[in-house]
Amino acid sequence: MSARDDILKEPEDSAHSLLGSELDRAVSGDRDVASQLEATATALDNLITVLSDVEAAGFALTHVCEHAAHMFPDADGASVTLIHDGHTTTAAHTDDLARRLDEVQNDTQEGPIFDAFTRRTILRFGRDHVDAQWPTLGAALAEEPLDAGAFLCAPLSVDNEHVGTLNLYSRSPSGFDPIDAAALRIYTRATEAELQAAARARRAHEQIDGLIASLTARGPIEQCKGVIMASFGVDEERAFDLLVWQSQRTNVKVRDLAERVMQQVPRLGLPAEVADTFGAVFMGTHQDGS
Repeated sequence: MSARDDILKEPEDSAHSLLGSELDRAVSGDRDVASQLEATATALDNLITVLSDVEAAGFALTHVCEHAAHMFPDADGASVTLIHDGHTTTAAHTDDLARRLDEVQNDTQEGPIFDAFTRRTILRFGRDHVDAQWPTLGAALAEEPLDAGAFLCAPLSVDNEHVGTLNLYSRSPSGFDPIDAAALRIYTRATEAELQAAARARRAHEQIDGLIASLTARGPIEQCKGVIMASFGVDEERAFDLLVWQSQRTNVKVRDLAERVMQQVPRLGLPAEVADTFGAVFMGTHQDGS
């Protein structure tokens, strides 16, 4: 058995957290650290390019999975799992294996996903350790069977709220080592920052769009209220009541009614004629827009 296999099968409380000593130990091994860091940098560059486009942010989690899976030679699948009230939802996945492994853990309510989320740390598990640590999950994996030899799971946070995990699966029992764990930590930290930026940008765009829509909707109404106040000598509240009353009487939405009325305002005559003429226009505005 190799030292790498020993690492994967260490007890839960000894080798699964990402520690500096663990990384030092891995660097002294036979893995090419430079190539893994280069793969991580490439994945992050690609992800940042995607997330810089606010319109594409809805597909962000899918891209998070795809780029993560491409980072690691031994990764056969990846998923992003959202966790709320103890239940998981697979928000994105690269293949059916990743999706099904998420589902089985949700069904059994145990496994690496829940541990990584609860402990707020990156965890690596070999299949033997999974079977020993979670017998119900191990039995479910064997029953289908699901060809999963190693698991690598990292917690995900957005705006300081723990929302789920990023999960990598390998068919090889020695699929992941400490270098992979270190690279995934870098990737998830950068991913969280980009997701937060994208989420804030989306919220800003939504607020702006909502404000524009609100102003667009209010514009004709406010203008119409002003003309009603000037024409009938009423206050703002009474002007709006009159607008609502006419809206109900003609079965025309308030905004549509205000727009139709204001379209007629330029046709009004001299100031002395405004009240009578506007009253006729206002009372004569019907559903057909005449």
